[in-house]
Amino acid sequence: MDVRANDGLTVRGQTFAPRAWYGGIFMAEQTPLYAEHLQLSGKMVEFAGFLLPVQYPDGISAEHLAVRQSAGLFDVSHMGEIEVSGEQTYAFLDYLLSRSLAKIDTIIASQRALYAVMCAADGTAVDDLLIYPVSPTRCLLIVNAANIASDEAHIRAVADEWARVDILPADLAIENHSNRWAQLALQGPQCLQILTKIASGLAGQSAPSTLAARFAADRLTWVAQLSALKKYQFTYLPLPLLLGETYDGPLHLSSDDFEAGGTTVLASRTGYTGEDGFEFYLRPEAAPQLWRTLLAAGAKPAGLGARDTLRLEAGMPLYGHELSR
Repeated sequence: MDVRANDGLTVRGQTFAPRAWYGGIFMAEQTPLYAEHLQLSGKMVEFAGFLLPVQYPDGISAEHLAVRQSAGLFDVSHMGEIEVSGEQTYAFLDYLLSRSLAKIDTIIASQRALYAVMCAADGTAVDDLLIYPVSPTRCLLIVNAANIASDEAHIRAVADEWARVDILPADLAIENHSNRWAQLALQGPQCLQILTKIASGLAGQSAPSTLAARFAADRLTWVAQLSALKKYQFTYLPLPLLLGETYDGPLHLSSDDFEAGGTTVLASRTGYTGEDGFEFYLRPEAAPQLWRTLLAAGAKPAGLGARDTLRLEAGMPLYGHELSR
């Protein structure tokens, strides 16, 4: 496949750049699902320094309608993850973000993600982001791909400013984990049906063993746990169950399990389309298998073009367009 043959594409005034070559060396990054997109004949473009599919052969309109009417699957592994940790994590973030964190204990207990704007000293927007308060001393910030470096620099600059006036304790840590996690977004009114189809895999056998029946019941419990989430709530779940595999480990997992980076998935009822849906954070090497499992269960692959038309239709801003400094 001659990657230099692809042209860019403009969707509602937003131009997605074609693949760019410099002296025979391609400079953009690949997500863990890059090979999957090529296998599906995705039209690959550069976006925020990453190679991503702007559309697949059926086109943007078909992908848009699939999300509105059934379910679409997006690769959003280009999004950045910055972790802030320490005893004063939330006092620091309460200053840094537009969202009040005064009731952080209640927010942590309910496992609820928050949408917020990170502001400069003059009140302008540095970025808009999601925050996951994963523990009383640790918070995960999901930032826009184009702003990963500038967001990290801004957070560190504010932390340095606090340290100079002895407000900030020495244990505050800021870590860029953007290469540590992959992210998939399953969006649309039939998301739960797709997950239930995966969960019912062993239950459909004519004569399942006792052990197989237990695995099937566990997977259905997993889907019920997701179904019970309210908008913006999140939970931790075993990856094997979402893949339709056998699993004999604990069903109730924590942020410590997720932080360990094994087979624990952070699953949240969030999205960027205006539809019901879930976003999954998991280790990069596991992302292709989850991607294929969700597609096999009925999700339609969707690219940047549909993601843009869907979020515009839903009235959601994109930093650098409707929202900027």
